[in-house]
Amino acid sequence: MEEKFAYHRHLQAIANSDLVEVVRKDHEYGSSWKKRGGTSAFHIMVRKADRIEAAVERINYDIFQALRNDTRKEGLIDDIRDLRRYLDLLEAWAIEEGILPNPISGKMVVQRPTGVDPRVDKTGQKHPFGYDPKEENETGEVRPKNSATNVRARDELGNTRNDAKSSGSKIRGDRS
Repeated sequence: MEEKFAYHRHLQAIANSDLVEVVRKDHEYGSSWKKRGGTSAFHIMVRKADRIEAAVERINYDIFQALRNDTRKEGLIDDIRDLRRYLDLLEAWAIEEGILPNPISGKMVVQRPTGVDPRVDKTGQKHPFGYDPKEENETGEVRPKNSATNVRARDELGNTRNDAKSSGSKIRGDRS
């Protein structure tokens, strides 16, 4: 191994350690890193980056010197490891969701479903998000709740009219 890349010999041990710790902590904390959605997951990672930045800004952002100088029990290396592991979790999640390919095989592990009908009820609610299958017309489109048979509208003069009955009448001046 070339001397300038001597640190590469430690990468496998780091990866193995990350795997053990990620799985242990994810089970211990119940996947809490993603519990409140993507924005919250992002901010968890940003907080780790903020802690790293705070540790290095005092010494002109020299992260190598910061690591040498840090003697805290839970020091800079803990924040570096935590951030790296959160990023590992994020990438694993993206692979599982079919967003990214597996980095070894290059294949998509999970294919995203296509042609999914957003009206499919998977919530167990009677009419999730206000959808009622009886409001669907013959082409499969959902009619608005106020269909043409019961919408009351006002013409330019403010007269109330029923759209279904007024289709053949003039709007202005016709009060029938």
